[in-house]
Amino acid sequence: VTLDLVKMYCALLVTWDTKMTSHHRTDIPKQYRHASALNSDIMEDLGCIDHIFTDKTGTLTANVMTFVKAASLSDSLDKGRASLTYYGHGPDPDTKTLSDSRASFHPSQSHAAGLLTAISMCHTCTVRRRRDTPSGTDLRGRGTEETDVTADNITDERGLTCEYMGASSDEVALLQ
Repeated sequence: VTLDLVKMYCALLVTWDTKMTSHHRTDIPKQYRHASALNSDIMEDLGCIDHIFTDKTGTLTANVMTFVKAASLSDSLDKGRASLTYYGHGPDPDTKTLSDSRASFHPSQSHAAGLLTAISMCHTCTVRRRRDTPSGTDLRGRGTEETDVTADNITDERGLTCEYMGASSDEVALLQ
C-alpha cells in the first residue's frame, strides 16, 4: 500500500509541476496545458529512458497510430483482411476460423491467431460505454471529456458508444 501511495504522489508531482506546461499552445484550453500522468506505474520507467525521438509533438504528423500488420513466426495478418497469409514451409494451416466469424475459434491453429488473442486479452485498457446526450454528459451524469488516450468511438447495436481508454496510445491503437 505504501508503494502505491508513493507512486500516486509522484504522479501528482508531475501534474503539479509548473515547468511542464505548454504555454505556447493557445489552441488548447489553459487547464489542459499542463503535464498529466495517466498511469502511476510508469514513473519508475522514466529513469530507464536513454533517447527521445520527437517530431515536435504532432506538428509534422497527426500522431495517429493505426494497425497495419501483425506477424508471428511464419504467419502474417494485414489490416482489412480476415484471413492469414502463410509464409512458412510445409502445408498451409487451416485459417477458415478467422475468415468465418460464425466458426469456433481455436488459437492453436496458427501463430498469428495466438498473437491476436494475446493482444486482445493482455492489456490495461478499459472500455467505457456511454450514450451521448445533447448536454454532453453520459448516462451516469459525468462529462464526456476524458484525460486518457482514447480511440475512435464504436457504436454498438443498442446505440451506446464504446470507447477504448488507456494510458498508452500503442495499446489503444492495437485494440482499435
